Amino acid sequence: MYRWSSSESHTVITEQENDHIGGIVTEVVDGNTFVLQILEEDFDNMYEYGETEVVVIYGQDAPNIHTRDGRDAYEDLYEELEGEDVVVEVLGRNEKGHLIGIYEIC
Repeated sequence: MYRWSSSESHTVITEQENDHIGGIVTEVVDGNTFVLQILEEDFDNMYEYGETEVVVIYGQDAPNIHTRDGRDAYEDLYEELEGEDVVVEVLGRNEKGHLIGIYEIC
């Protein structure tokens, strides 16, 4: 299984308390990014969430998906998360507007 970690690659653009959201992983984008269909939110969420959000896994950096290692990382994450019910602790958003978070499979 491929796992790369580098918190320097993720710029967190918030210093507020963390939110939690839950839902189903509808797509794995690459070795450290997935799409979450939101089904649950904390009642006191600070963010407004759309029906789906792109989530970048905090502290996990993956090689470019167009490389063999990148494809392996994608396949590992796909096997682990595709279609799974997860809860994400939201740490903030990156410069692209994607959520940065830590996930747990329910």
